[in-house]
Amino acid sequence: MIQRLRRFAALCVLFLHALLLPAVAHAESAFSPSYRHGALLVCGALFMMFLYHLVIFISRGSHWASLFLAIYCLLRTVNSLFSEGSGWGILFFMPSLDMELAGMIGLLGLTLSFSFLQAFFRQVLPRQFPLVGLYGLIAAGMVCLLFELVYGITGLAVSLLFGYTLLVSVYSIVNLARASFARESGAAVLLLGYLAMVASGINDLLLAKGVIDSIWLTPLGTLTFILCQSGLLAYRFSRSFAAAEQLSAQLERQNSALRQEIAERNRLEQKLNTVSEEERRFMSRALHDGLCQELTAARLRCSLLQSAAPEMRASTELRKLSELLEGAVDQAYELSRGVWPVGMEIADLPRALKELGDKLTAEHGIAVTVEHEMHGFAPSQAQREHVFLIAKEALSNIVKHARARHARISLRHFPDGMGARLQLLVEDDGIGLRAAAPSKGGLGSKIMAHHADFIGGTLSLLSRPEGGTCVRFVLARAG
Repeated sequence: MIQRLRRFAALCVLFLHALLLPAVAHAESAFSPSYRHGALLVCGALFMMFLYHLVIFISRGSHWASLFLAIYCLLRTVNSLFSEGSGWGILFFMPSLDMELAGMIGLLGLTLSFSFLQAFFRQVLPRQFPLVGLYGLIAAGMVCLLFELVYGITGLAVSLLFGYTLLVSVYSIVNLARASFARESGAAVLLLGYLAMVASGINDLLLAKGVIDSIWLTPLGTLTFILCQSGLLAYRFSRSFAAAEQLSAQLERQNSALRQEIAERNRLEQKLNTVSEEERRFMSRALHDGLCQELTAARLRCSLLQSAAPEMRASTELRKLSELLEGAVDQAYELSRGVWPVGMEIADLPRALKELGDKLTAEHGIAVTVEHEMHGFAPSQAQREHVFLIAKEALSNIVKHARARHARISLRHFPDGMGARLQLLVEDDGIGLRAAAPSKGGLGSKIMAHHADFIGGTLSLLSRPEGGTCVRFVLARAG
């Protein structure tokens, strides 16, 4: 952006110079001194520097140094055009302008420019240009401005302005020298440019007093100083951009490393979940094929013992033992299904969901309807198992919290659109999420979210408009 602005400013300066060439020829014939030729071009360059820094401020927003420098360039342009040092260049554009008024405007522009110059110094070198000094010089400048407005271009006002100029010059040179010795960025360049401007001002003052025979140098000295200021800002901008590019590259490297770490973490988490699921499945099968079978055999032997010995048939202890064994068998099977609810592999997901709903209806009296539209789609084994577990946990939450009378399980496969989707809905007509707030975000929803994440799906808990809750699971691009 800054490079584009620089090119734009350079083109504008050349364009303005081309427009001013006829004016220069006219001015030279009207005023005759040759220095007016260059002075008018310097005024145009000063004005373009104003536009350049104004555009920078607008593009960067809070960079106040650019704004203060832009205003300073504009005020020095006004001072140069409305002063004798540029051959009263403003008269070319406004030939009927009163000379005394022109001199007054030039004097006001010079007085105001000092305050904005100090504000610029404060922005770029805050340690050497404190706020107290800035406020003091602004107050002194306002006093000079008031005298100029009241008394005009008189000896008192001019003498007061001369003293104010001397005070500002000494104050600025001392602080710029301090900044240079402190090796502040760009302070030496500013000091050299400011000394050049002060030297040109001394030259013009001696020329006006008739002490020396020279040419007016204030516009050229001002332009030199402004170019030094612009160079300082450009240098600091380039350093800022280089630092930003380095930070951006470093951030990109860190992001790349973070993405790799996240991918590795996801891979390890997926592997851990797979190992965990396999372990649970192994334990379930071990319980089902081991302990459950042994307990079942013990119960059968107890029954045979009762049948074989009539005197044992009436034994209370034997009957209690048989009941205990029967309960132990049931608990062992329940434990087996709890460790891995898919005790037997699910080959038909809609049928497994139908059996799950029928069991809930039989045990808890909640009417469960199951709907499915699979369009011939057969999910993978992992998808079938985790979808079943989500539905099981959702029905379990309905029993525990919903106080519902009806529930509906809907399983659908959508093969069209942006990609095939598998959707599971478990709805109820219970009290809803708000009334069941204490259980919201509990273990049940976390279990369902875990199963959803495991197969890359998304899970959401919604309140139904007609009342109750809807658990919605969507597996994008299923199959």
